[in-house]
Amino acid sequence: MGAGIVGALAYTFSDTFWFSAVEGEVYAMSSFLTALVFWAILKWEDKLSNDNDTYADRWVVFIAFLMGLSIGVHLLNLLTIPAIVMVYYFKKYPYSRMGTLWAFLIGCIITERYNMALFRLYRLLPKKWTSFL
Repeated sequence: MGAGIVGALAYTFSDTFWFSAVEGEVYAMSSFLTALVFWAILKWEDKLSNDNDTYADRWVVFIAFLMGLSIGVHLLNLLTIPAIVMVYYFKKYPYSRMGTLWAFLIGCIITERYNMALFRLYRLLPKKWTSFL
């Protein structure tokens, strides 16, 4: 409990989060959704550790829903994809340096591919629609 309080206060008063939160743009909502997605990742990992819990996959659906919402606000939440892959790797496989490197690279590749798919989709939109985006 104490570690959670210290972590929350460190995140609250960090320069990056504070200066993003006080601006009147999309950054406050983006930071909130990123923190919420990361909390859901840790909650999913906790439910996954309970062998009797058959509803742990509901958290994956919730994470996907939150990521869809947050990508509509700002693309910052794409940076949680490598964290999801790393949490999954450390939960399912024994630790090794090469395994950790591969898990991180796979998370980065998934993030890059998703980003490129969004870029291609944006280029396919008619020109009159892109002025609204």
